[in-house]
Amino acid sequence: MADLKFSQRKAGSITDLVHVLFGGAIVVLAALAIFDPGKYKKLFPVIFLFAAIIYFVTAWFVSSSARINRKKHSGGIVYLIIGILALGLAVISAVSIWGNP
Repeated sequence: MADLKFSQRKAGSITDLVHVLFGGAIVVLAALAIFDPGKYKKLFPVIFLFAAIIYFVTAWFVSSSARINRKKHSGGIVYLIIGILALGLAVISAVSIWGNP
């Protein structure tokens, strides 16, 4: 597996880009899902998946900056746990929504 080593500035830029892209997609998908839930209920697992991706990228960024500041390491673990929970919600909602035709 490739070793991903970035400078703090580049890692921060990547994190910002992921937050903007996936955050914007979450807002658009959530607006669609809220305005017409019957038609767009299949978007809920995708929304949770995008949220999990954002949390995983944030956990990676906080963990990579923990080399400088060890106090941030526990923050990365918290983001990782929240990302795992969001991924679990994505799987549960996908099975419950997509599993029932």
